[in-house]
Amino acid sequence: MLLLLVLLVVSQPGIDEDEHPLSYNIGSTRRFQQLQHQGLVTVTFANNAYFEQGLIQNLLCSWKRISFTNYVIVAVDADAYASSAKHTEQYHWHPPWWEGVGGKLLRPTNIKTPEYVRFIHKRTRFIEALLLKTGLDVLLCDGDTIWTRNLLLDQTLPYKNPAYSSCDAFVVNSAHRGGAGADKVEPLGGFILARNRPQTLMWYRTWTAMEACLQSKEQPAMHASLRVLGAVFVKPLYHLLGEKFIDSRNPVLCVLHDSYFPTGFHVTNGYLKDYANTSLIALGHASIPKKTGKEEWMKQYGWWFLEPDGSCSNIKTPDLSQEEKHHLPSMRKVSQTFKYRNIQHWMQEGPDKRNCTSLITSRLPVLREQLMEVTSGVMLTPHGIPTTLLMLPLITGGTITLLLLFRFFRLHR
Repeated sequence: MLLLLVLLVVSQPGIDEDEHPLSYNIGSTRRFQQLQHQGLVTVTFANNAYFEQGLIQNLLCSWKRISFTNYVIVAVDADAYASSAKHTEQYHWHPPWWEGVGGKLLRPTNIKTPEYVRFIHKRTRFIEALLLKTGLDVLLCDGDTIWTRNLLLDQTLPYKNPAYSSCDAFVVNSAHRGGAGADKVEPLGGFILARNRPQTLMWYRTWTAMEACLQSKEQPAMHASLRVLGAVFVKPLYHLLGEKFIDSRNPVLCVLHDSYFPTGFHVTNGYLKDYANTSLIALGHASIPKKTGKEEWMKQYGWWFLEPDGSCSNIKTPDLSQEEKHHLPSMRKVSQTFKYRNIQHWMQEGPDKRNCTSLITSRLPVLREQLMEVTSGVMLTPHGIPTTLLMLPLITGGTITLLLLFRFFRLHR
């Protein structure tokens, strides 16, 4: 009996490869397991248009410059599969999952298209399935990004710092930190570091349900799902070493500091123009309204490492200037002025969102039951420990106590 309890405790949350109630057949996850590092894997989705623009190759070059290897490129069409195989061995391709997703540019502007909505819904469900099937933490990273530091190993960044252990997920903010948007968070859908926890799994389960209801792009559905779950934001997150975060049953999303994780919005509007070419940036995201010509935009701001012949440039990111170092104390001061903020206080909702919010809220018990079923009833604490593991001392102590009482009564009968 005790052996059975131990086996239950040490089992990892996950589901069978072949079948489970949510029918998430994304193919073999062996490659993700092989390429993970300390329980985390980075995933980038690519259709062939991103290869034709050179965006995926540019991202691969940025990873090569920092010797980062813990990634998988997920091809979403047959041409992207061929391109992935040409440029890296670290790719995943499961045609049945991506049926109906083409290799052309999915949208020329921020306006949604049926092709983009189809792709984005499959992407969100893929990440949900990957979290469920592998038990890994998953970093979703768009193909139009560049890295200048290893986000998973750099001790100065939040993921590896124990002060941020209460963060269920790390996100990048697309809203301007100054002016009217100073107290606003709009997480990007293209960069999410999700820890494998009950709060995160429930968030993705709710997010995919909201996407199906709204038939929207990823961000409106993501924001609506966070509202339903009463998510808490900590922002902006950097230089908050030693600050204690609460453990919450609701998702706690920690917002990475704009100065280190800028988007195209910040750089284009001059907010971070002085930093675009320096080692201050850990990751740059070309999130701009126009989806064509991103490569030219990235070249303009020094975010392009791919040579015309397909090789990677050897240009090193310059060190911080004295003027840039002078800005760091003020950044620390700014970051400490923000506190916890519940998403329900600021999110705006139209009629469609209100209707879907009511529907999804009423279905939360069903969604939780589905989640419990696919994880075989093994749920994690906010720190990634199976709840049954926390009961082990109690179970063991209780068993020993019963044995001692049984022996005592036998000796004194």
